[in-house]
Amino acid sequence: MSDERTIHYVDALISALGREADQSKERFAKLTRVPRVVPDDCRALWHETAFAFIFGQYGAALITCCAFVERLLSRSIEEFEKTKETPSRTVPIDIGPLINRARNIGLITKEEQKELDGFRKYVRNVIAHGNTKELADSMYKVLGVQTGYCTRW
Repeated sequence: MSDERTIHYVDALISALGREADQSKERFAKLTRVPRVVPDDCRALWHETAFAFIFGQYGAALITCCAFVERLLSRSIEEFEKTKETPSRTVPIDIGPLINRARNIGLITKEEQKELDGFRKYVRNVIAHGNTKELADSMYKVLGVQTGYCTRW
């Protein structure tokens, strides 16, 4: 450090991580392991999501989780259609058509489709389209549920 009164950015991060160690361990304990059969590109996104969540970077965790879900759906559709020997078609890019295609080919159930549509509507689209007010309201609701002080709805 050039100035004794100034803490280096990396030192500040390390210090903050140290203060958050107990909470980080609790968040780590809540995570499930990614299955071995998950493709490497999806596994990498899962690890990025887990890392961000463990260290309390919830925005980053949500963003990488969205990418994980989209990529896993895309890869799963490709592999599922290969096993069914269905004619090769281009896999959709957008999450809505991915979810619909997964349901139409029997990869997911109707209930799973509803859950994924809820994820798409209330998490992914809010983040992807940058609706910060809606995202902040959602986070407020989650915090209220977690703390038991939810009075807005």
